[in-house]
Amino acid sequence: MSKEKITWIEDDGFNEILCVKMIDGRISKQIINRAKQGRFTITPIAKPLISKKDIKIKSIRYWETRQGLGYECETNYGTIWNDGNGGATYFRAKSHKFSHLEKISEWDLEEIINQFEGVESKYK
Repeated sequence: MSKEKITWIEDDGFNEILCVKMIDGRISKQIINRAKQGRFTITPIAKPLISKKDIKIKSIRYWETRQGLGYECETNYGTIWNDGNGGATYFRAKSHKFSHLEKISEWDLEEIINQFEGVESKYK
């Protein structure tokens, strides 16, 4: 019978990081600050970044353009846009705290919209 690791140490090249798998499956990471004589302290790492799984659509607005269909999806962290003129779908964060979400691919954004609308994705 194999046992899954509950705690382990990672090294990111700068710090040793204590990782703990929580009951709900999340992983807590904390920096280990080693001092003299074998003592150390634990410093919590900032709250984990929000991921694409956390984006929830509140509303969608569609409009016709000469070249297709444009849309704007209001979410809890910003807006998903497509201008309907043949360009990419992209995310605009409503705060700099969520700017890392602007790197989500257009395919992943389309998947979020499909899930909201209950449409089966053809990209699975």
